Amino acid sequence: MYKVYLWYPKFYNMAITTIKLDRDTKELLDKIKKKYEISTYNLLLSYLSHYFLKNNINPKIDMTGDYQNSLIQMEIKLTSYLAEMQKKLTNDNITLRKWLGAVTRDHIVPMQKQIFELTEDLRSTAQETPKSNPTSTPQPEDRELFERYEEQKRALFKIFENSKIEQVGMTGAKTRIVVELSEQEWKDLKEVI
Repeated sequence: MYKVYLWYPKFYNMAITTIKLDRDTKELLDKIKKKYEISTYNLLLSYLSHYFLKNNINPKIDMTGDYQNSLIQMEIKLTSYLAEMQKKLTNDNITLRKWLGAVTRDHIVPMQKQIFELTEDLRSTAQETPKSNPTSTPQPEDRELFERYEEQKRALFKIFENSKIEQVGMTGAKTRIVVELSEQEWKDLKEVI
């Protein structure tokens, strides 16, 4: 048995107290004292007492098993949560890519094709028009094509001008494109295209 003396200053009106310890217990206290650079046994026991009370820990229970199980459970929950978030982000990314692909396929590519065809028609018409008579007026058919081309160009620019990129999701890592048009404006644009 070892005796550990706890000293209290006289101005606290306390006496010197002796605590009997087993060899193993004293070695544990010495290790803690040395590791955390605690100067006296009095401070060490005070810190330990406050720690147990503040954290509502019962020192009679084998804490390593309970804490180890708690840490394992927390790790499992965190791993599951992170896997779930990664799956959600992946799904959202796939959804965004599908939406962009659909917009490109259904709207942008057909508009590009029509604009290209109109441009080719205008070029071929311009080459067929006699250049010797600069005062001649354009034929109504050419005028119609040119006006249709201009309408489609305006529609395309209206879509681009009224679209914006928004960040979505908890982390803001994914984005989506939002076109802010009224339903009637959208229908009007589809008529032009």
